[in-house]
Amino acid sequence: MPGNPQRKEVETEIQQLKTTLTTLQAKKQTLQTNLTTLENQINNLSNLSESEQAKAIKQIKKELENVIKEHNIPEKPEEKNDKPNSPTDNPPENPIPLPTPQPISDLSNSTAEDFRQDLNIIADYLMNCNKHNEANPANPHYQTDKTKYAEGLNHIKEIET
Repeated sequence: MPGNPQRKEVETEIQQLKTTLTTLQAKKQTLQTNLTTLENQINNLSNLSESEQAKAIKQIKKELENVIKEHNIPEKPEEKNDKPNSPTDNPPENPIPLPTPQPISDLSNSTAEDFRQDLNIIADYLMNCNKHNEANPANPHYQTDKTKYAEGLNHIKEIET
């Protein structure tokens, strides 16, 4: 139904997911470039004199700090809480974590398999959103959200076929 407002909302959310994915892929490419440059600099340290090595190491450390800040990379990994959320817990405002990024690769060589993996990431995200929604039926948008997640998953199935 072209006039279905719920369908339009789902299509808008899917477009937002695609936009977010594109943004993350661009950041991933920038990070890959930065890391490759740093890796080359580190590998070339042995070719320098001791005084040059000390200067180069300081410079590399500064560049690493800049990369960490630029990409909001935590210095220490976050501690994981293996206790599952119960429906009675007060969930944070945005309880669904973003999917873990895949290893950085050259996007110019993307394949149909890469696309399928991206669809799987989005599908997993929608399923996790739905699980959280199911655990919180008091949510005033419970039914609307449930419908959106189901339609999003159906849209992914349509794309896959």
